[in-house]
Amino acid sequence: MAEDGNEQTSHGFFQELIRRRIFRAAGAYIVASWVIVQVGSIVFPEFDAPRWSMRALIIMLIAGFPFAMLLAWTVDITSSGIVRTEHSYYSRTREGVLRGGLLAVATLLSAGALWWVWTDYVQPSTERPTRSAVKANPIVAVSEPRMITGSDALGWLGRGVANVLRSDLANSRQLIVLSASGWNRIASKAETNDDLVDLSRDAGIDYLVTGEYLETPGGIVMMLSIEDVENEIEIQGVRLEEEDPARIIAASSEMDVRIRQALQVPLEENFKRLAADFATRNMEAYEAYVAGLGFFVDFEYQKAEQAFRGALALAPDYHMARFRLAEVLESSGHSEKARRELDAIPGDAELTERERLYVEGAKSYFIHERDPDRAIEIYRELVEKFPYDMEAGQLLADSYWLAFDEDAAVAEFQRLADMHAYDSSAWMALGERLLDVGDLDGAESALNRYVDAEPDEPYAHALHGTLALLRDNMPGAIEAFRRSLELKPGFVVASLGLARALYLKDETEDAESQWRSVVEDVDQVSQYRIDAAFDLAGVLRGQKRFTDAIAVLESVEDPIREEGLFTATMLSSLGTLYLELGDAGHAAELIDEAIEESPGVATRHLFARGIMELRNGDLDAVSATASEIRAIALPPDDPDRTEDKAASYLLGLAALERGDLAAAEASFGDASSKEGYEYALYALGHARYLAAAGEVGAAVDVAERAVSARDPGDLRLDLELDRVRVSRLLAELR
Repeated sequence: MAEDGNEQTSHGFFQELIRRRIFRAAGAYIVASWVIVQVGSIVFPEFDAPRWSMRALIIMLIAGFPFAMLLAWTVDITSSGIVRTEHSYYSRTREGVLRGGLLAVATLLSAGALWWVWTDYVQPSTERPTRSAVKANPIVAVSEPRMITGSDALGWLGRGVANVLRSDLANSRQLIVLSASGWNRIASKAETNDDLVDLSRDAGIDYLVTGEYLETPGGIVMMLSIEDVENEIEIQGVRLEEEDPARIIAASSEMDVRIRQALQVPLEENFKRLAADFATRNMEAYEAYVAGLGFFVDFEYQKAEQAFRGALALAPDYHMARFRLAEVLESSGHSEKARRELDAIPGDAELTERERLYVEGAKSYFIHERDPDRAIEIYRELVEKFPYDMEAGQLLADSYWLAFDEDAAVAEFQRLADMHAYDSSAWMALGERLLDVGDLDGAESALNRYVDAEPDEPYAHALHGTLALLRDNMPGAIEAFRRSLELKPGFVVASLGLARALYLKDETEDAESQWRSVVEDVDQVSQYRIDAAFDLAGVLRGQKRFTDAIAVLESVEDPIREEGLFTATMLSSLGTLYLELGDAGHAAELIDEAIEESPGVATRHLFARGIMELRNGDLDAVSATASEIRAIALPPDDPDRTEDKAASYLLGLAALERGDLAAAEASFGDASSKEGYEYALYALGHARYLAAAGEVGAAVDVAERAVSARDPGDLRLDLELDRVRVSRLLAELR
């Protein structure tokens, strides 16, 4: 009986639900709710409704289900309107229990639905990263798109696209674009794409443009994406499919526009995209140009020159290739050739404003016809128009340096380091200049930032070697220079620094070996070979190995004459060496030629002639030479009295030869008291005068100071023979 009663009760409840149309109402509610959600998903975004509004609508609809079911139980919608549902015999006696049961079941269903929506939709969407506002003046890096599949002939395309994008984006006054060399230093440490993002974040990069491309039967497909590095969100994607590389390069303008839109760069920044246009018309030339840029940023000047010349052979009107060629030639010591290349760029060449300022600035900045004031004017305009262009800022700072405005130069380098703190090269440049001005603590701080960011960068360790050298820490300097050479065998900057450190540590043979390795490397940049040759010749002269010193200088005579900047110095140096060998006739010829070849004031070479005249005993000629030197002195209010010092020293030596100690005292006192460059160790002559005057104690003091006065930052190895002679005089006096 109990089982029959239960079945009847269950059957009655189910029949009551049907009679009151509860199932029909539930179905209608679900369908209506689905329609409302679909309409909301379309309408809400059009009215910029907040994201929570859709979530709230869904939750309200689910929560309303029990009340809708309760309403369906209670009333009916008929043709006569809404009426209260009549009780059946079954429901009349169980009204409260049935209504409560219905409400409980509907509530449980709603709770289950709410739990499902919350865990599968609301909570995940809440936790999903949201795109943050685009930063003002963001730092953008462009990585070379990676080739997935394709022939070797397409291997350059990724570099080509990256170059065009960097060039176009750098024209923006709103974006800070990481240079190719800066990005290469970061990318070289990455083994996976995740590493690339992590390294970018560590470097302070805000947005990273990456991509990949593949060759298909229908052409080339390239896909680029712009990633918010900090939030790990892709904010823009670009897909291009073109028949050949030329069309991909041409389409880079579309990529550039999409990147600017994603980074909210104002639309009024609309630049002519000449690089892409030119590349489209001259693909082979552009391919060579891209290769040249790669060699240039890696300091492989010979290969870079070949690549840029190849580009110009294919497209003689490729003006930026010619400009970069001029940069390579200037960097490798061929200034006259560099100038000719710049002059070959017509005044009405089709260039962007930024490119034109670079070309005009180079014409004033390069060594031939160098005009620091004009270069400052041009580069200052460039920096004002493109304040985030680091290369422009560094050129402005270097121009200040050339104009002897050290404070302005250091201030500009500091500004660049503060603005481009993510780029280790900014700290490198600042550290270099602080070393030059003697701010060793400031230099150490900047160089530590550099080496921390680039622990395997050879130049970072070479600069630390220079810092140790300036602090007279020869073991530390040698260790740093050798570490640099371990990282990059044959690295010339480290080789030259190591040679000096070894020499100061009295490891003369090892030092000479280092210098010779640079001098004899015919593939080395001419300027480095010349610097090494003058250093080594000075040391050999100090050892009285005059013939060996002559051979060293003559081995670099061709590059010196080709460059045209140190020809006179070489000739006068050779003249003094032949004079030491007793060949006065040849010495006179060389020194006279040096005076004629001198590109500016000939003080050094006139001084060499005066020394030669002293050796020959022609004291009247010495007086005439001294007068000639004094005639080219700077105005009296200029603190640089180099010419007065040189003239007074020669007159003092002549007075000693005559035995006129009073005149010698006046001349040597004048030479010692004034500021300016010295072409000999003037203390040597002063000590000789004091000894001749019987003031032995004073002579010893002067000689001792001269022997100990060696500046590691300005070794003046050309004075080594004079230092030897002072040491000998000191021994005699003692």
